[in-house]
Amino acid sequence: MDHTGIFSATLGLSLLWKIDRISFVDEIGRVDLFITCSSGARFSCPVCGQDAQLCDIREEIWHHVDFFRYSAFLHASVPLVDCPACGINTVSVPWSRSGSRFVLLGKRRPSRAPRPAANDTDTDG
Repeated sequence: MDHTGIFSATLGLSLLWKIDRISFVDEIGRVDLFITCSSGARFSCPVCGQDAQLCDIREEIWHHVDFFRYSAFLHASVPLVDCPACGINTVSVPWSRSGSRFVLLGKRRPSRAPRPAANDTDTDG
């Protein structure tokens, strides 16, 4: 059985996303899915829709209590994009759509500090 294909379809993953690895622990009813963006993926700004350049990746963990009768944990590498008009924003993920029962448990800081948006100014002095 192709678990990757089934889970990709259920999560609504487009060609921008891929499941790198799946880990089942049947004894405790847990599944861990490791999701990344596809190599060379191009993203749009989630605010205005313009093409935006990938500037960093943030690690996020999402949880679903009953995903195919398993407690599911999504370990996702979520892109941050730098839009010329809107600045730096996190790309929308398909498993967070309306009606989804996935809940964001936590985020790790980006691997490097993003540069300030062009319209940011220092007001401290």
